[in-house]
Amino acid sequence: MFRSNEKETNRTIHRRKQEFGLRAGVDFVLQLHRSVMFIALPANPFPQLRRSEMFQIMSQSTLLHISLLRSFRNILLSRIYKHSVPLGLFQVTVMFSLLLLVGCDTSKFEPVALAPEDMCAYCRMAISEKRYAAELIDSEGQAFKFDDIGCMANFVKSRKNATKTVAYFVMDFDERQWTRATDASYVRSSELNTPMNGGIIAFKDQAKAKEAADRYHGKLIRFEDLFNLKG
Repeated sequence: MFRSNEKETNRTIHRRKQEFGLRAGVDFVLQLHRSVMFIALPANPFPQLRRSEMFQIMSQSTLLHISLLRSFRNILLSRIYKHSVPLGLFQVTVMFSLLLLVGCDTSKFEPVALAPEDMCAYCRMAISEKRYAAELIDSEGQAFKFDDIGCMANFVKSRKNATKTVAYFVMDFDERQWTRATDASYVRSSELNTPMNGGIIAFKDQAKAKEAADRYHGKLIRFEDLFNLKG
């Protein structure tokens, strides 16, 4: 009697493992179907769209990639535990997941252009002077814009957004164009009248930053220093 119940229990467990493996395989195929159009997109498939609208499409693509990788994890677990997942499907899963990992490079995130109606995400003031602006983008594709680099630093330090930040941008003080914040050079000076008295400006070119530091009797700082400043 006991052996019979044990065999029945083992058969039930085995059947459930097979069902789990089959569900993992079906889920992967569905996620792959949803993601294929994004994997194959050309550089600018929708030239009529604005940059902000294109960014929303890129963000959707990233979320689909994440869902697909989660499906791959289930496939992998099924294969490790010898569940019912065909070897061919497993190999296809590995191939596409590697392609997705290559494609999900956060360096491809682009800044969102400033609009006349934009307000600072920290102090809620209008962003009226472009040359002092900053911006961060989180993992959900949402852009947070700031009228002062100091406001961005305070926003990050206060942890007002719990979502992970994937990109930072600052405005080049001279050229008034976005540049990646981690690559920029910064000048801090009490002589700089920035919108919220942060006293920090950014430059893409380090030589120009040094010239500005001399002109405003300031100090050169790095991106990492922005979040550790006092006074």
